Amino acid sequence: LGEKTDALEAFSAQRMAERIIGMGDVLGIIERAEEAIDKGEALALEAKLKGGGAIDFNDLLAQFRTIRKMGPIQNVLKMIPGLSAQVSEEDLNKVDERQIDRMQAVILSMTPIERANPDIINGSRRKRIAAGSGTSVEDVNMLLRQLTEMRRSLKQFKKLEKRFKKRGRR
Repeated sequence: LGEKTDALEAFSAQRMAERIIGMGDVLGIIERAEEAIDKGEALALEAKLKGGGAIDFNDLLAQFRTIRKMGPIQNVLKMIPGLSAQVSEEDLNKVDERQIDRMQAVILSMTPIERANPDIINGSRRKRIAAGSGTSVEDVNMLLRQLTEMRRSLKQFKKLEKRFKKRGRR
């Protein structure tokens, strides 16, 4: 799916046909994820979430690094079943890889305390982080909103999980 040697993969007629007709390549995504994901980090994050901990910018930074290890984002997105039917090739090509780099720069401009406790990031800290990362305060605000939204989604997911466990015991 690319021009460099790291983009080479074993040919599989069925998987290629599924990609061509827009069914994606689930096995390809799984293979790339297995190569990219650090098992220790994944287990630590799972334990943190099960223990009631909230994700922070250290977790988000680890996720960004994992995504980058999986290869070009456009290629990974093309492997998702059904996505090519919903999103045009043109829109997929508009996905900006540099956006992840900018978000990583914002996170790396934070102090370790700010990464672990995002709630302490006030206006003056946002200005400092933006200046240190070469981005705008709005970019910092956007990243903070994304983390807040991810935390909210994880809480809802935990509530659903508890409901299913209660129903399963009956």
